[in-house]
Amino acid sequence: MHHGQGRVLDALLRHGPMTVGELAAGLHVAQPTATVMAQRMRSAGLLERWVDAEDTRRVSLTLTSRGRVAAQALPDPERTRLRLLLEGLRDGLGGADPRFAGFPEENPDAPATPPPPPPVHPRRRLSIAR
Repeated sequence: MHHGQGRVLDALLRHGPMTVGELAAGLHVAQPTATVMAQRMRSAGLLERWVDAEDTRRVSLTLTSRGRVAAQALPDPERTRLRLLLEGLRDGLGGADPRFAGFPEENPDAPATPPPPPPVHPRRRLSIAR
């Protein structure tokens, strides 16, 4: 599946039926780009078009059952964004640091939860005589 198609599926799964214009605006792409993607995805059986009964000029896109299954199988975009951000930071710092070993799927030996931070010693209050 093309990356852009995954974004379309995710948007429709999260927000429900949308017009092509709303989808294009949400994905920050030109409307013709969204139209072409929607046509291809409709041909693949992932999307359906619904004409508004009150305004026949308004056409919404919705997920088919096949499209919903495909959308639910996508990796969580928030987790993916976080992983990419951390990889960028790691690379910007000059390479891998064992303390930032990555997510469990990338490093099966990594602990499920991060280790606790080192203990912080409380500051001593100094009494200043006046």
